[in-house]
Amino acid sequence: MTTNERLLKLATATPPLLAQVDAVLEGRRDRHPAPETRLLSISEAARQLSVSRMTVYRLKKAGRLATVQLPGGTNRISLASVQAFAAGATSEA
Repeated sequence: MTTNERLLKLATATPPLLAQVDAVLEGRRDRHPAPETRLLSISEAARQLSVSRMTVYRLKKAGRLATVQLPGGTNRISLASVQAFAAGATSEA
């Protein structure tokens, strides 16, 4: 990533992300990031939802869980997406 790309991302960052950047620059480390920024592995998402990993893959493929692809191709699921899905799933029952 170039310096200009970094500056552009910083200029358009959300307040929670800016708070994380501030913490890093000030030498603080947030041990519990906000749910909207925390990312879970497929296995962690499956445990949170009490479903199998295959079910998480199916939900991801159907677009029902927001995913982020990290460099190297690893996928992560946002905690906020898992919580929103769980809240929606319980309200439909």
